[in-house]
Amino acid sequence: MILACENNSSRGPVGAGFPALNTTSKRIDIMPAPLDTLSPFKGQSMVGQIFQRLTVTSYAGKRLLRQGYEKGAIYWNCQCSCGNTCTVAGSNLKLKKQVSCGCWKDENTVKRSSTHGHSRHPLYAVWCCMIQRCTNPSDKAYPNYGGRGIGICERWTTFEHFWDDMAATWKQGLWIERKNNDLGYSPENCVWETPLIQSKNKRNNTYVTFQGERKTVTEWAKKIRGNTGLVSYRMLHGWTPEQAVTTPPRGRKVTSL
Repeated sequence: MILACENNSSRGPVGAGFPALNTTSKRIDIMPAPLDTLSPFKGQSMVGQIFQRLTVTSYAGKRLLRQGYEKGAIYWNCQCSCGNTCTVAGSNLKLKKQVSCGCWKDENTVKRSSTHGHSRHPLYAVWCCMIQRCTNPSDKAYPNYGGRGIGICERWTTFEHFWDDMAATWKQGLWIERKNNDLGYSPENCVWETPLIQSKNKRNNTYVTFQGERKTVTEWAKKIRGNTGLVSYRMLHGWTPEQAVTTPPRGRKVTSL
């Protein structure tokens, strides 16, 4: 560490026989005090004690706080479980400020910066959307999912586990579907389905039973070559299910029901 100190000598204003100001800067190097390995240790030895990855092997010495000051930090030589050695202040060991030679911090840094390698895969987007609609009250779909108690099993809160359980059966164009709409997302309750099949399982679907067939309004609309809005409009205005699904739109014919 380097400090710059200015030694300013002010003897008066410049001119009128007075000398100029002295603004010479001095550089002072401040280095940590070296360990006093010859200083005897008085107290309870920490040799043999284990602090997570560090095992104390021997007394290293004392580092004085400042010149001529007797009290200072006591240091110990330690063996790390990774194989490296280091010298650590006893206070840092007791307070768990240092629990390895530095390898633990490096491992956590690599772990945080590394990914699962699937961040651009469609399944990652599926997983992110699932997490959002079940856990984020700001998500527009939250009222229909997390807001009514639909959650995610603990295993699937980690993407790697979701990938392990669902990637093998996924194909392009398939959406995640819950078998029971009143239960949450879990390996036991989820499958991959086409958007058409998934749309049939929505809670807000309207079903019409006619001639022994139970279909959604959307499916009946396709039968009469109409649209979903037409069938819904008819039923809303008092048409019977039979009339709503058998009467073709104006100018069209129904080939078969």
